[in-house]
Amino acid sequence: MFPISQILEEYEIGIRTDIRDELKPVFSDICYFLDSRESGKKNINAFNNTEKSKFIYKTILKSVEEKLDLGLIVFQKNSLITQFIRDYIMQDKKKDVFSQMNVCSKDELDNEDEDIEFTTESHMITSFLYNMTGSNIICCTYKSLDSVVDSMPSGLKVDVLQFNGLPPISSPLQAEHIYGKTFYNLGLFYNVFND
Repeated sequence: MFPISQILEEYEIGIRTDIRDELKPVFSDICYFLDSRESGKKNINAFNNTEKSKFIYKTILKSVEEKLDLGLIVFQKNSLITQFIRDYIMQDKKKDVFSQMNVCSKDELDNEDEDIEFTTESHMITSFLYNMTGSNIICCTYKSLDSVVDSMPSGLKVDVLQFNGLPPISSPLQAEHIYGKTFYNLGLFYNVFND
């Protein structure tokens, strides 16, 4: 394993992770939330989708640095998960600093993404969660969020939950999961505004 500061430094050199100066205080706030183990829901205003993805990946690396056990990133659809993995995780030379799983529902599977594994099976999610060591990240779609939450062992909470966009609410149970703060400590809700 490499020190996270070295990973962040090399990651910033090798992959497009530069954050515009006016957004650096926002990322500093995220770092503060993680450092202090703050809980609750936080709205994060990123100015475009690229900035939002940078924040999400840098937050993953910061959570690894803080030795947090479980991060969950929720995307609108699995093609966005695939793009995020290709643009960030697969490009990172030291991507082995955390374990990662991708979850979507069966009707969301796309054969074009054969190089990136997705699971739709609750027993696979449960196995991943029961056998966690170190830092772990799950990327899932909004549609599969309930499956992830239902597979969590009793007493386990997500350390940092990141919503890649405002969540669409499709059921009262999903609304409770998202806004009732029953399964996570810190929820980061990323909004996109055009500048």
